[in-house]
Parts: sequence; structure tokens; C-alpha cells
Amino acid sequence: GMFLASRDIVGGIKWCQDNAEDENIAKTTEKSKKAFAGWELKGKKLGVIGLGAIGAEVANAATHLGMEVYGYDPYISVNAAWRLSRNVKHITNVDTIFQECDYITVHVPLLESTKGMINKEKLDMMKDGVVIINVSRGANVDEEALLEGLKSDYPDKFIWIELGLQTIHEQTARYIRRGYALSCFTHACDRLHAAGIPVIVHVILGLPGETTEMVLETIRFLNGCGIFGIKLQLLHILDNTDLAGKYRAGKVQVLTLDSYLTLLITCIAALSPDIVIHRVTGDGPKSLLIAPDWSRNKRNVLNTLHQRMKLSSIRQGQCYESGTFDSLQINCTVHAGQGHISPDHSADQ
Repeated sequence: GMFLASRDIVGGIKWCQDNAEDENIAKTTEKSKKAFAGWELKGKKLGVIGLGAIGAEVANAATHLGMEVYGYDPYISVNAAWRLSRNVKHITNVDTIFQECDYITVHVPLLESTKGMINKEKLDMMKDGVVIINVSRGANVDEEALLEGLKSDYPDKFIWIELGLQTIHEQTARYIRRGYALSCFTHACDRLHAAGIPVIVHVILGLPGETTEMVLETIRFLNGCGIFGIKLQLLHILDNTDLAGKYRAGKVQVLTLDSYLTLLITCIAALSPDIVIHRVTGDGPKSLLIAPDWSRNKRNVLNTLHQRMKLSSIRQGQCYESGTFDSLQINCTVHAGQGHISPDHSADQ
């Protein structure tokens, strides 16, 4: 988390993938590398709140990165204390961490004493640009105060929050182990709307067992949620996952390029014209991607999409108001991800 917060690692990986065939990669790299610059962790101050098994490992690892590490845990066990590096500074007042540290990680259980422990008062103590990594329970951070702090501290920045909905259908959500109910999503949207922060939602097309109508139900639901943007993503089968095993066993299928584009165009036509489309495809890690193989050629996917929409005179929101697709010159009966969903089993993406 600290590395990701310090520089655009994901963007750098994506840049390498996109430019893998560049014969002049060395020169191109020199011209482009500034876009992925960040700052060094060495010499920065890290505050670790909670020095159990995980917190102690984080603290010890950070000392090897050359960071100045502050540790706070009023209930630290003898065994945990023995595991802790002598270079970790034991802090008796947690406010010291809030006031002095550049990075703060939280590793405590959710108790009455820890609920909302990072609140407006504590946020006001922190340095500008502090990085907070909460790997404990969400309720340990006062999210309203955090959102309000972001807006007030960075008034010139356009801040949005991305939510991984994927689908509104609870059976599918259990199958992909999304980990929360639809009501959690709507609650998050309501809170973000109240805070005046735009919401971008991720939706996966081609999830096992979902028909076109089920996907459209997700799109129609989002049309009424007041979201700012959407990222439409195809289902990838990645190696070393349960889903990969099911795919190899023939229990799960992926969409062909033609079927994906048909489903995608149907969704675009049903999507409110007020919602900004941020993504219409994606490419999984090349070393892990098993299927669909056609997704490796993103340029071909985008060019084919543009061509089909142009030839069919289809635009975003064309069927938003009417809710019907009779006028579209595309096949709207395609089934996305025709693998069977067993109620007793689940698979990760």
C-alpha cells in the first residue's frame, strides 16, 4: 500500500505492457518516466497502530526500507514485543503518530475504544499529504470526517470514489465472493452523494450465469443511482484461481469477442447519457491471463466496437428512456458467461 501511494506503479506496469513492442523502448522510457515519478520511502516516518502479528511484521519490514518507524499498542503481548525490531520506537501516546508521521497504518480490532479512532480531531493533527492505510475494520475510521477533510484540504482537486459493484444480483455476488450486500453499495452511494463526492462504479460483463437481461437490470439500477461514471469490464479468467479450474473443467465459459461487443453495445444503449463511460474493456496480466485470449488485443476490441456502433448508428442512451431494444440492429439475446452457478460453491475472479 505504501508503494502504491508513493508512485504510480500500476500506471507504470500498464505503460510497459502497452509499449512492449516498441523497438526504441529505451529512448521512449527516458521521455516518459517522469510521469511515474514519486517519492522515496527511505527517511519517511511510519506510524503503526496495533503491533500484533501483522502490525509487527509491517513495522519490522519498514525499518529495512530505511523508514523511521513509530509503534503504538498499549496492549502489546510479550511475544509480540520480542518479535519487534529494536529500531521501532515505542510510542505511548498515539497522537504522536498522528502529528509526526508521513504514513499511518492501522491494525487494530473493532472495539468501542477503537471505533472512529481516526476522526476529525485526529485528521486535523496530521501532516498535509499524509497516507493512511487502514487494514483493520472500516469503522475504525470516521469516513464522513475523512471525506470532508479531503474536500476541504484539496479544494482544487477533482476527487472521486470508485466502487466495485460488479453486479446487483446477490447470487452472482456470492459466487464471485464480492463480500458485501447490495444494501452496502447503496448506503455508500448515499453517503458519498451527501458529501458531494462523485461515484464511479465498476461492472463486470460476462459473469457466470448472468443473462443479458440480468446485466441490463444492473445498468438500469445504476441509471437511478445518480452515479458520475461507470467502468464496464469483461470477465477475465486468471491462472491460480478457483475460476480457472472451473474454466478448464468446462464448467465456466467466457464470451467471444462478438458476444462481448453485442452485450457491451446493448449496455451502452441502455445507459443514461448523463453517466460518463470510463472504460469499455480491459486487459488482464499477460502472465496470468488464460481467457479470453482476444482481450489481449485491446486496440482491435476498441476499433471493432467503434465500427459496429457507427455502422449500426447506436449511441449511448439510445434506449435509456424507452427501456426497449427492438430498434437496435444487434442480437440482444446473447447470454453472458454461460457457466452454471451452484448455490453451494463459489469461485474467485
